Amino acid sequence: MGLAPRVCVRAAVLVGVASVAVSFALPGCQFPNYYVLERGNGEASSAGMGGDPDSPDDGGAGNGASGGTSGSSGNAGGSGGSNGGGGAGGNAGSAGNGGSSGSSVVEPGGAGGAPSDLCPAQACEAALPTDWLGPVALWEGQPGETPPDCPQGYASPIDLHRGLDAPGSNCKCTCAADSQVCQSDVEIYGDQSCGSSCFTPASQQCTAVTSCHGSQGTIQADLPIPSGGSCKPTVVQPVRAAWLNDIRICQADSLPPCEDPSQLCVKTPSPPYTSQTCVMRVALSAQALPECPVDYPNRNELYEKLTDDRACSACTCSPLNGGTCAGKVHLTSTNDCSAAGSDYTMGDGCKGFSLPDYLAHVLVSYTLTPGTCSVATASKPSGKAEASGRPTLVCCQ
Repeated sequence: MGLAPRVCVRAAVLVGVASVAVSFALPGCQFPNYYVLERGNGEASSAGMGGDPDSPDDGGAGNGASGGTSGSSGNAGGSGGSNGGGGAGGNAGSAGNGGSSGSSVVEPGGAGGAPSDLCPAQACEAALPTDWLGPVALWEGQPGETPPDCPQGYASPIDLHRGLDAPGSNCKCTCAADSQVCQSDVEIYGDQSCGSSCFTPASQQCTAVTSCHGSQGTIQADLPIPSGGSCKPTVVQPVRAAWLNDIRICQADSLPPCEDPSQLCVKTPSPPYTSQTCVMRVALSAQALPECPVDYPNRNELYEKLTDDRACSACTCSPLNGGTCAGKVHLTSTNDCSAAGSDYTMGDGCKGFSLPDYLAHVLVSYTLTPGTCSVATASKPSGKAEASGRPTLVCCQ
């Protein structure tokens, strides 16, 4: 440390000794705004008042420098020099006054004698366990949530995941009738005895009648029966695996050292990051993760990605069995098949109809009750869902 500028004023003092007047100069010095380094061994960093700090032989007896330790006897002689004052000096020296013992550094911004570039004592913690990195800040959120920026004092974010949600699957197979249809011959007659057919309508649609020109006639349609179709198998595949939580970890910036070199300076993360001190360790893929250190019991196993190759095999069904149909024919004298008219239930034989005006449109509709199916060969599961990539273990206090 450099010393502050000194202002020295020499005063002339007359001393009468044995009736002989002797005149000599006695230096008097002032040291404003100085720093003091106490070494705790009797030496002081600035010169004591009453001695010349630039003279290696001047003991500097009298008042010791502020902040120095108590000086030793002036008879010891020899030491002093540029650090003089308050310490041992020449024959004229006497014990210095003023300094307190012990070693300290007094600087602007320093507390209790500690340099300002040291980590505050309350932020110093035990050193990290062997092979662990940190400290790190930890944030945990829901999947899809935007991770917050690293808190002050932390940087280099790493986004990982925790907790694999992979719902189980029993590979359920179901079989159902597919493509089964109802069929029936529908005929409309222009006479009253179902003897002279004038129109054959299409199924399941409203059809314009072009060849029957009366308002009365007969209709006949057999009871429809289901035809065609097969049993179609359906297998319920497993729900894709997903993460339960997204994680962001940030590594601490360079921090000042602690006074105890065995300790570590730790800055408490700000919300929404957890305020706990955490450490981390990265392992190779498929490598077993170690146990958390004793002082960091809260365990978080984090991963980069996941793989999910689970699947269910195909299954087979028995042949389609049964099924029924019901049907009706709606006849109307308007161009809208939803208008009122005459209805005929299929399977009722030859029936007559009567309309307010000539027959214009016919709607043939069916209702199908499908046949039944059963599972012949069950589906079987395969594959697995698991976290993959390099695992990262984060342990927190």
